[in-house]
Amino acid sequence: MKKVYLDNNIISAMGKDDMPSEQACGIAIISAMFDVEHVTLCTSHVTEEELDKEWREDVKKPEVLQCYNRIPQVPQVKRQEWQGHTYADRGTVLAWLPIADHPLWSKLRAVGLKELDAHHLMVAILAECDVFLTYDKKSFTKFRRARIAQEYPQIQIMWPSEVLYCL
Repeated sequence: MKKVYLDNNIISAMGKDDMPSEQACGIAIISAMFDVEHVTLCTSHVTEEELDKEWREDVKKPEVLQCYNRIPQVPQVKRQEWQGHTYADRGTVLAWLPIADHPLWSKLRAVGLKELDAHHLMVAILAECDVFLTYDKKSFTKFRRARIAQEYPQIQIMWPSEVLYCL
């Protein structure tokens, strides 16, 4: 059974019910495949992080959050962690808090992905998803998709309209 990670823009579109028809058809097919247990859908805490920013005062936020809450979440993985160190002696206390980037997140950022896009894809790869479903053609350009496919062949980045041909 294929495991499909839903990017936040897919969940937003599902909650608002507003997507171009060629993409909406793909979403309807994915939803139907999920209903008959032909695919597993998932998302992550990164989606909630983006939804909180984007939907702060929108009247459709409850519908979008309801859609988000119906989708199982993959395990949380931080993109960065604080690694604190301290030194103390009789009269001196020194503390420094360097940030350590997750190595996979750093590699995806080097491809040119924005912070949260790289985080979404990172958690999808680590959760062993087969498909990363997005409608973000700005971040996931043809060039970036090809480069990611070369380095991470275990996951396909797809638009909803492509689902018709690949699942």
